[in-house]
Amino acid sequence: MNKNAILKPILIGVLVLAVAGGIAFGMFSGGDEKSQKSAVSHKKEHIDMANEQNEPQESEDKSATGDYESNSKGESNSGALKRSTRYGQRARTAISQRGNQNQGSVSRKTKPGASTTPSVSPSKPDHNPSKNPGEQPSVNPGENHGANPGEHVPPVVDRKVQVEKEISSFMRTAELKDGKYIGLGNGFDEARGRVKTIVTIKDNNIENIEYVDGQGYSGMDYKTISSRVLPFLYGKEGRRNIAILKLYRKYIDQIASAKDHTKEAEKLLGKEYAGRISDARRAERVSPVVRDYLAENHKCKKMMDAVSGATLTTGGVGLSVDNALELSENDKKTGNEITDIKVLEPTEVNGYTGQRVLKSDIEKPLDLSGVKVELAKADGTKIEVPYADFDRYGIEITNRDTGEKLYDKMNLPEEVKKQALITNITHRGSKRQTELAIFFESYSNDYIVKMEYSFDNGNTWEEVTDPAKSDENSNNIAPRQTIKLKKEYFGKKARFRTTSVSGKHYEYECRFPIDEYGYKFSFNSVNKDYEKNKNANFALYITFVDDVVDEKPGTGGDNQDEGNPEEGSEVEEEFKPELSSKIINKKVGDAEPTLEEYKALISNFPDDGSVTLEVLDHPDMSENGYTLVKIKVISNNSGKESIITIGVSVA
Repeated sequence: MNKNAILKPILIGVLVLAVAGGIAFGMFSGGDEKSQKSAVSHKKEHIDMANEQNEPQESEDKSATGDYESNSKGESNSGALKRSTRYGQRARTAISQRGNQNQGSVSRKTKPGASTTPSVSPSKPDHNPSKNPGEQPSVNPGENHGANPGEHVPPVVDRKVQVEKEISSFMRTAELKDGKYIGLGNGFDEARGRVKTIVTIKDNNIENIEYVDGQGYSGMDYKTISSRVLPFLYGKEGRRNIAILKLYRKYIDQIASAKDHTKEAEKLLGKEYAGRISDARRAERVSPVVRDYLAENHKCKKMMDAVSGATLTTGGVGLSVDNALELSENDKKTGNEITDIKVLEPTEVNGYTGQRVLKSDIEKPLDLSGVKVELAKADGTKIEVPYADFDRYGIEITNRDTGEKLYDKMNLPEEVKKQALITNITHRGSKRQTELAIFFESYSNDYIVKMEYSFDNGNTWEEVTDPAKSDENSNNIAPRQTIKLKKEYFGKKARFRTTSVSGKHYEYECRFPIDEYGYKFSFNSVNKDYEKNKNANFALYITFVDDVVDEKPGTGGDNQDEGNPEEGSEVEEEFKPELSSKIINKKVGDAEPTLEEYKALISNFPDDGSVTLEVLDHPDMSENGYTLVKIKVISNNSGKESIITIGVSVA
């Protein structure tokens, strides 16, 4: 036997042994590790599924009892939830979160002294049946049930649960004091004042609610509809419904005033409802969608359906009643005896809103020194409190829109002064409150006390003797005068000058020469100095008459006495407009009021063309605000003119 014949079997045997050894090494090293990992992962999967299926699948909306009602198929709350497209994803996400938590606890389970390798039991079948035969798993196969293991999953926000918590937080639960309480709330038209109710409390419950009529309260046009809410504010569910109306107004205001209206609407209502809002900048467009959201999700559909068409005013009613409850709670808790607060001074009243009106000089710091209020006590006694004593009595004045505290000699921004500033005057101890409107114009005691004229371009001046006084303020010389003039001045141009108490001069000129008696000549200001003094007029209206001395006083001569016309003759008098209202309400973006709209407010405006109007100011229609518009009223027959002021409220 040769050498090769002996070596060949040996080499083959070695090769076989080597291959067998490699296979064995793979099986008992890498292969075993892979098998263990697979078993652990497989075990965790089945443990998690078992935990999910065995754990009671309660809705996270369990605090909102009754929100998930049985459907037509007789499904239970949880069954209906599983089949709901609207809430299914939310439920699946919540389940996934719980699964991840269970997964973490299994993978980290150790015993003292033991290895950190996960402890697993023998493998089980891939399908883990439910405890209850026939019950389907709460997750659908093939769906994404959450994040990958180890990935952070943000907490799921259940909108219905959150809203229910807000409603609960708005509900008043403190003990109430018996009595009648006046409540105030913002309705549809805040420019007209607040919705007012009188709420009677007895035995810790609402006994009666009265919707107060009267000038200066918003929502009177919608009273019939909004009053339908009142039956829902009594009894066991009354306080919850009041809280819902509070939340309703809160959501409207949040969305309408947000920088990003759409984002805010989606945050509060969800994308579905946010998509229904045609213009989220306008409260009246947001209102019906918020109403629908609450009605469809929070057990108030009957109430919301009853007041459809007047939900903003209805929200004001809810706020008003809640305000009355707040006062009752406070009186019970503190023993307060103050029942009301009202403004005594200033005395001027806004005929449209019923608010007292304080006029402040636009050129100077805010002047509150003349404000005085009256506090009424339960025993019938009253206390007069001037502004100087406000701090001592716990009274403050705040901006109604911003809540900013206002004080005497405060320098306000020019933007604030461009419109009426509505303020709240509050007695902090009793929480009683009233409103005060502040109008900013050029108010001054630098009165016009002298008038002169010149026919030589101001080189020499002649004073008007015994000039007529202004009807608006007898301290001022009137801008309309009748002056005797010698005919020698005919054909010359005149120049007029008025002088104030402080010695300031205001000059006026006419482009036409004086060439006629009995004609009213208009003299316009040569500059805008008059704008700095409310008492100075932008124009003078002078009528010249013949300067003739009668030889026989009383005979009249060629110059008939204007005050004693011949029998049968007519005397043209200045037209005096009578206003049926002093305000026009508009919406943001509307066109400014037309001349016809202004005319409609003058109840005695003639239709024969004898009187015309000229609008001197233009309100800003681009944003919320209140503008005082000056209107010139011209009597064409007599040539006499007057100025009226009409407020334009943009909301």
